[in-house]
Amino acid sequence: MSAISSISSLLSQYESSISGSSSSSTSNTTSTLLSTLEESSSSSVSSLLGSSTSSSIDEEAESLFSSKTNSLGEFYSYAKKLSSAADSLYSESEDSSTLSYDDISAFVTSYNNAVNYASQNSENINSNELSSIKKSITNSKSDLSSIGITVNSDGTLSINKDTLSSALSNNASTVASTLKSVASATKTSSTKLVSNSLTNYTSSLKKSLELSTKICEAEGTSALLGQLVDTTL
Repeated sequence: MSAISSISSLLSQYESSISGSSSSSTSNTTSTLLSTLEESSSSSVSSLLGSSTSSSIDEEAESLFSSKTNSLGEFYSYAKKLSSAADSLYSESEDSSTLSYDDISAFVTSYNNAVNYASQNSENINSNELSSIKKSITNSKSDLSSIGITVNSDGTLSINKDTLSSALSNNASTVASTLKSVASATKTSSTKLVSNSLTNYTSSLKKSLELSTKICEAEGTSALLGQLVDTTL
């Protein structure tokens, strides 16, 4: 019998015990029911609530999952922006005459946001796809440096505006070729990044909701037991 069913049965017995019975009979029956409730609290009810310690652990777990879920949701947002920026940079790099400083800056910003957020939330985020993107960009370190883009030790990118602007004005085809290669590799990995980060987010969200539901049910059941005992006493 489930915890809810057990409590419902006990409530029915309790209601029967106080209707049409002598005070002595009611007292004896009530004592029996209270004992049964105490046993139920450590057996069938515990299957839903757990012990008080388990309930506390559940609440802590729910809090942790909620935090993790929020982190994964934010990372999914950054992953989408990076994927979109990579697509845009790739398209613009196909024609060096249309490639602009703003296009490149937008990509760098989206990339840095994803890398920084993953680093700051490393306990919740471990992305092979982002690692792959970072590795690809690091492999292009020399070429990027020549056009004014530095790969920093933490994997983020920095732009020397004067150097990049000069390269765009004097050697746009080289800039476009370098960035098209970087954007192409990023596009491939970022597509998987978006897909996997969404999967991780929805999975964590589901677990968080399950724990929240369990805790709400537990709190509701505890309140019901408390009302019964208070009424009895």
